[in-house]
Amino acid sequence: MTLNETSILSLAERDRMDNIIRDLEAIWNMEEVKARQRSRDRCVKEGDRNTAYFQAVANQRNRKKRIECLEGEEGLLTDHESMMEHAMGFYKKFFAQEEDYGVKLDTNFWGEEDKVTVDENEFLEAPFTVEEIKDAVFSSYAEGAPGPDGFSFLFYQNFWDVIKKYFMNLVRAFENGELNMDRLNYAMITLVPKEPDARNLKKFRPISF
Repeated sequence: MTLNETSILSLAERDRMDNIIRDLEAIWNMEEVKARQRSRDRCVKEGDRNTAYFQAVANQRNRKKRIECLEGEEGLLTDHESMMEHAMGFYKKFFAQEEDYGVKLDTNFWGEEDKVTVDENEFLEAPFTVEEIKDAVFSSYAEGAPGPDGFSFLFYQNFWDVIKKYFMNLVRAFENGELNMDRLNYAMITLVPKEPDARNLKKFRPISF
């Protein structure tokens, strides 16, 4: 066990511990950057060569992302068309709107102290500010998976000053109810297996981008 787990640290010792943690995080970040650069250097150097290494990498990735078969209601599905039809039916039902059973809360269910005040409601309905939108964009993970448009948050962060005007026009159209939401709700779903040799769709994690 470490000293901070068995005793109360002094102010100087806590400051020293914080400094050590920051130094370790900096070292770990540097190691991650070095590892990423080494992998890219090798890819740039040998990426166009038909070597056994890159064939093995490509085959391994292909095997991981390929779904060979799925368990359907009528048995094992192996052809692409039947697996697609089964997956579409499963997720259409999964993401469908639930049936309205007519259960509603009584108007007196919430006490006055639990309700949103007039000032709070005005604050919630206030238009988004440029600062709020910018904070949301810059607090998002820059190198995450790109959306259907092919752009990750890194693009929006680097070119914020250029696209800010157009992005805010999009936000204002949304606030005024003038934006077609169909395209914004569009997403491509990738099935990631939760366990090796997964066959049941419940054993896959849908990732949308």
